[in-house]
Amino acid sequence: MAVSNLFDEKMNFRLGALLLAAAIAGAAALYIFSSFVDEDAVKSGAARAVLVEVDTVTKGTVRDRVEAVGTTLAIKAVNIVPLVSGRVEEINFIPGEKVKAKTALVRLNNAVASAQEQEARAELDRAKFDNDRAQALLNSRAAVSKATAEEREAAYLIAKAKHEAAVDALDERTVDAPFDGTVGFKTIDVGDYVEAGTVLTTLDDLSTIEIEFAVPEIYYGSIKEGMEVSAKALAFRDKRFRGTITQIDTRIDTVSRSFRIKAEVPNENSEIPAGMFMNVRVTLDKREAITIPQEALVFQGEQTLVYVDEDNVALQRPVTLGLRQGGSVEVADGLSVGDEIVVKGIQNLRDGVPIKIATNAPDDQPAPAAPDGKK
Repeated sequence: MAVSNLFDEKMNFRLGALLLAAAIAGAAALYIFSSFVDEDAVKSGAARAVLVEVDTVTKGTVRDRVEAVGTTLAIKAVNIVPLVSGRVEEINFIPGEKVKAKTALVRLNNAVASAQEQEARAELDRAKFDNDRAQALLNSRAAVSKATAEEREAAYLIAKAKHEAAVDALDERTVDAPFDGTVGFKTIDVGDYVEAGTVLTTLDDLSTIEIEFAVPEIYYGSIKEGMEVSAKALAFRDKRFRGTITQIDTRIDTVSRSFRIKAEVPNENSEIPAGMFMNVRVTLDKREAITIPQEALVFQGEQTLVYVDEDNVALQRPVTLGLRQGGSVEVADGLSVGDEIVVKGIQNLRDGVPIKIATNAPDDQPAPAAPDGKK
């Protein structure tokens, strides 16, 4: 009998503990539930409203764009090479220096060429003197034949040609800059013997940069010379460079099904180097269209929806989307200017749920059941 009483007491104690725990849990659930209930809705006896943020549908500017990746090229770029062989006697540039056209960059030993030019000039002077004298005598009807005068003239012309060749040979011992630009690294030192065609350095005209990129063939008829482009590189963060399309390839690549385009971008400070990777954007067209924030979209299977505020009730409405740009998306069909759509608190909604407009919609509300059995 004592054992039985002890057992009953333990059972009563456990039952009491369970009832107490259930009471505490019920009170907590009631508190949580009441914290999400809209007070106005409760007072009016209406269904619980979800706090949301809404936005008015308006029209904005939509731009049809093509984006691609490209590489920068100097508007002019050459390898500086000598036309003759010889020993390097002078180097007259510093890598990275801006130079003018005709600046002497490298001089090769020219002792032999200089001597040959002097000899040719002496022969030219003598031939010129003989020719001038013969022509003077012939004009004065002195004792000189026409044949002799013609021989003197021919000798003069030959000497003149030889001297010009000697001058050219001497000039070739100096390697000049063919245009204004920036010189690159030097590949030689004073005293080196170089062969004709050896690359001594490079020269780039960076006052204007070309960007070469490729786009799919479907845009071939849409892109024209003169269109504006904007380009961006990781090295310059958010800075955009603007230029103009100058060349469009006449051929479509049969493998990639794309065509090449070149655009020129001003680069007065030479801040853009050749060979840089850039993201390029071409604006094909711009128009006015309905745009909404992308956060207002709801995806259900293959259908795209938005919630429209109809007298403080969230109603689902299917929409047809167009272009996306930034954080906005074009709505081609389904909305009209002036419609009020839900932009925050969407995850807590169902079709037909009452809503209350709030400045900051809570994102962690539990989704209430829709009235009338709607889902």
